[in-house]
Amino acid sequence: MKKLMSFWPCLLATMILSCTKGPSNDLPYGLKKSDTLILNLSSEPPSLDWHKQLDSSSAYVISNLMKGLAAYDVNDPKFPLKPMLAEKWTRNPSATQWTFTLRSDVKWTDGTTLTPQHFIDAWERLLNPETSAPAAYLYYDIVNAKAYNKGQIKDFSKVGVTLDGQNITVSLNKPRINFPLIVSGTTSYPIRKDIIEKFGPKWTAPEHIQTLGAYRMTQWKHDEAIVLTRNPTYFSEPAKTKNLLFYMIAETSTAMNLFDQNEIDIIDDVPTREIEVLKERDEYNVIDAWGVYYYGFNTRKPPLDNILVRQALAYAIDRGQVVKLLGGGQKPAPMFLVPGFTGFEPSIGTRFFPEKARSLLKQAGYGPNNPLPKIYIGFNTSENHQRIAENIQNQLMKNLDIQVELKNQEWKVYLKSLQEDPPHIYRMGWLVDQPAPDDFLEMMTTDSNNNYTGWKSQKYDRMVASVKSSIKEKVRHELTAEAQKLILEKETTMVPIYSYTHSFMISKSVENFPLNPAKYRPLEFVSVNR
Repeated sequence: MKKLMSFWPCLLATMILSCTKGPSNDLPYGLKKSDTLILNLSSEPPSLDWHKQLDSSSAYVISNLMKGLAAYDVNDPKFPLKPMLAEKWTRNPSATQWTFTLRSDVKWTDGTTLTPQHFIDAWERLLNPETSAPAAYLYYDIVNAKAYNKGQIKDFSKVGVTLDGQNITVSLNKPRINFPLIVSGTTSYPIRKDIIEKFGPKWTAPEHIQTLGAYRMTQWKHDEAIVLTRNPTYFSEPAKTKNLLFYMIAETSTAMNLFDQNEIDIIDDVPTREIEVLKERDEYNVIDAWGVYYYGFNTRKPPLDNILVRQALAYAIDRGQVVKLLGGGQKPAPMFLVPGFTGFEPSIGTRFFPEKARSLLKQAGYGPNNPLPKIYIGFNTSENHQRIAENIQNQLMKNLDIQVELKNQEWKVYLKSLQEDPPHIYRMGWLVDQPAPDDFLEMMTTDSNNNYTGWKSQKYDRMVASVKSSIKEKVRHELTAEAQKLILEKETTMVPIYSYTHSFMISKSVENFPLNPAKYRPLEFVSVNR
């Protein structure tokens, strides 16, 4: 299997190099290198349907094809939210009703004018239980949104979203000060209902999809590359670079070799084995991120259905070893929030304590005469994920004397396994779109489709609901801290490993590539000077 996985990147690399030779300096797919920004996605996007997307590779492409009501201003160092498809928004004093006034000059790539109804169609589809949208739970604060998503009501007109001319008014069950942040994400983007009904699951194919962002999709060679081209109908300033070429090369070393040969402009999955050397290069860039790399526990799969076993595993992991292994400026993360967020308390969470780990495992009834059954660590194919999994495998075997096996899968297959039958321990990361704890906390609620642990708690759900609706910062801080203690210490549903940094290799020919903690990467402002 490993040979097959490594064969494709090498074949693609050979194809890239052979296609770029010659006086015209052409790229594959009929592109010119002089007007193309070349990037690497690392893997095939599982879906470019923004209601079904739940991964960063898909979001990277979608966010350059589409826009939402609002967006972060990447050209402002303070990274504020700015109007996008909405020219403005207002709220009532209690923050339970928000009105967004839509721009009137936005057109889809086929020339059709964007209307408020395209948003209503989108939110109806997002919340329709037949869509199985993984992010539908993020919109449950809208009046009757949860009831509609759960099939308890069938009439979408009862959901708290109404139209009045160019105005879209959203009514909420409770105050939500940061609601514009929610509707700036990819899952809130409008849709063309007519296109989806006409082409069904194939509506995201290049020949069918209609978008309204700075770029339009012109090619999608599955498991090879995606090509985006400047959108002539874009309502704002035209994209600086004509084409975006996204390769799908899983092996970071192969991608790095292509970068060194000027065949890739941006590498955002820097090979950790080389990072000490890469740090010395001018092309290397690193920033802190709003995200955490973590290992989740399948609390329903024996022997991890025993809380003492989960706690023993948590105390047996030395996060410092992992951070040292990576060497990219990451910081050990005992809790699921990052510094600067409401509710962040460095004392929360488990710490490396092997003696306590062994004692807990003994209390759970396991030892030399009754060894713990073999457990599996699952992760998606990546050199970095492999190195981390091997390190933690060795730590658990050394500190607890238990059998641990590794299982890696291609990204699409891995996501499906998490949804259907997660391994005992699974690798995942959580990058948030907003500088607030809500996004982190909601991931572990009962209604969350991103909670693969199988753990559910009404007490926790109530805590998170209170955090979202409270206007008082002190109350939000205290409730967030308590919620973190519950999932990390008392129930130990997961082990945060480290807070993310974003490490990039950026070619000297690239100007104005967006670097920000949310990893929000609109490429319309990026220029290439070869």
